[in-house]
Amino acid sequence: MYLIIFIAAAATTWLLTPFVRRAAMRLGVVDRPGERKIHASSMPLLGGLAVAAGFAAGCAIAFTYAGPREFDSPFLGLIAGAGIMLLLGIYDDRFGADAKLKLSVQTLAATLVVASGSRIGILTNPFGGHWDLGAFSVPISILWIVGVTNALNLVDGLDGLAAGIGAIVSLTLFAVAIPDPVSFVPVAAIALAGSCLGFLRYNFPPARIFLGDTGSLPLGFVIAVIGMQGFLKGATALTLLVPLIAIGLPVIDTCLAILRRSSRRTHLFKADREHLHHRLLKIGLSQRQAVAVLYWVSIFLGLTALCLRELTPQKGLLLLAVACVAGGLLFKALRYVEGRLALVYARIRLLAEEGGVPGHEDLVLLDAFHTEDAGTSGADRPLVEEEDERSPPVGIPELFGRPGTPRRIIESKLPHRLRTP
Repeated sequence: MYLIIFIAAAATTWLLTPFVRRAAMRLGVVDRPGERKIHASSMPLLGGLAVAAGFAAGCAIAFTYAGPREFDSPFLGLIAGAGIMLLLGIYDDRFGADAKLKLSVQTLAATLVVASGSRIGILTNPFGGHWDLGAFSVPISILWIVGVTNALNLVDGLDGLAAGIGAIVSLTLFAVAIPDPVSFVPVAAIALAGSCLGFLRYNFPPARIFLGDTGSLPLGFVIAVIGMQGFLKGATALTLLVPLIAIGLPVIDTCLAILRRSSRRTHLFKADREHLHHRLLKIGLSQRQAVAVLYWVSIFLGLTALCLRELTPQKGLLLLAVACVAGGLLFKALRYVEGRLALVYARIRLLAEEGGVPGHEDLVLLDAFHTEDAGTSGADRPLVEEEDERSPPVGIPELFGRPGTPRRIIESKLPHRLRTP
């Protein structure tokens, strides 16, 4: 049955996405280029409508096979809350919604889910026993749902990133929940995974349509609710960490954003260009490469979560320690590359102000991180493009603004004899 649900959800989303795209273009619901945007042209939004239709189709198949017995009060609460998120996303994509409105509606939807009986009442103690949350179960459950919803929304910054991570996380939660087929969680997880993968046909770089908040908000909301069930089920003492690690990448990115903005005393909801996907672009990766790296990180976290579910507490803690060390080393490597490139860029800027040219070592380093501009292959355009003599001087934003441009622009200003082969 689960394979049929998956195929139905993927096929429905895949078939409906072109119609949603045309409707968004006709209605003018598009994401226009801006300072924080990666794309250079207007892109249609509302892709979440197709994902929602695929998710609904998968759940309808399950209803046909199993009947209404699986669709109890918590599942109806999930559907009602996801519907509220869908309406909020449509409004935000069309008219724009401020942070206060979003947070208020998200809290309302989360409260509806908790009132339907889906909440974190007990947490497993990794050192034995459990914690009964008592009166704290309601605020903790609401905080979890709102937090994960916004975490998925924050990673929706590159083509295919949110949909791909949503599919990976959903498949992980499906694998965690499959031993308990009576629950609605396996049905919701596999339907969501299918709809996300069906949407990737049009959203993977270069994208032809974006999820928009119409998609990212319901996606994060559903993942939060089905992931919340993982706190309550399982045989090992580390069950507490399984859903948290499965959703690890968006959670880590959100925590880093909170720490970054708090240390700089800026508003927590003020957007910036320092999320993990932005930083991967800054070191020269293309959109596809950055998305692929983050996919692999999400897959690694998903496999770690599945292993924790089967390991003893001692072995699980050892695996967690290894994963944390690996993550720390990768993050330090990213910071080292960023710092090395910053030194080279500063040196080139100084040379440009003095009328000099970069040295061979600088150009070799830039060449190592060279990537083609988005949507254009090397066969379509030569690496060096001569610029018009009458064009104004290139400023620093233009020089270092997009992946692949620094070395190309620099070389265009050099005599042929100084260009590297």
